[in-house]
Amino acid sequence: MTCKPCSDVLQHPNSGRYDHNCEGCRARALARSPDYSESVRKGARTARYEAALAANFKDPEHGNRLVHEWAKRLKRVRS
Repeated sequence: MTCKPCSDVLQHPNSGRYDHNCEGCRARALARSPDYSESVRKGARTARYEAALAANFKDPEHGNRLVHEWAKRLKRVRS
């Protein structure tokens, strides 16, 4: 976690606060996105998810790892 909204979401998992300068926030937003959900459902990255990664991260592979980490973290917090 790299900012206050990222820290706060662990206590308030439904928080919609993001800092657009934070890599963690961008990954968290993608982890909650329909594009990521569709990729998970299909078991492969969709073109839209790939485009979202490229638009949000200099290194899309690194971004994808962050998105997966946030998806797991959010799932744990909600259960």
